[in-house]
Amino acid sequence: MGTTLADRVGANIAEARKRAGLAQKVVAERIGMETESLSRIERGNALPSLATLDRLADVLGISLQQLLSGASVGLSSLAATVQEEIAPLDDADRLFVVDQIRVLSRKLAEKSK
Repeated sequence: MGTTLADRVGANIAEARKRAGLAQKVVAERIGMETESLSRIERGNALPSLATLDRLADVLGISLQQLLSGASVGLSSLAATVQEEIAPLDDADRLFVVDQIRVLSRKLAEKSK
């Protein structure tokens, strides 16, 4: 069975919370939610509303886009994810990563023929 939207969003929230060094209880209090509700969201058992996602992004100091990163397999969403990942790199490293993506994509395309 594949990963659901709730699973991916929940994992992104949990990862961002841990990166920020915040306990579930602290984040839940800051957004006006029960700790157990946040736990269910992080486990992928519940999908938060857009308003809740917006509050979470604010408390965690990241963009809403980052919380939704990987939630879609659409090309524009995936391109945004790649852009976000390579943004902190210098030009040479960005080109290297893009070249690696190109090589892997071609190999996978050939494999699926």
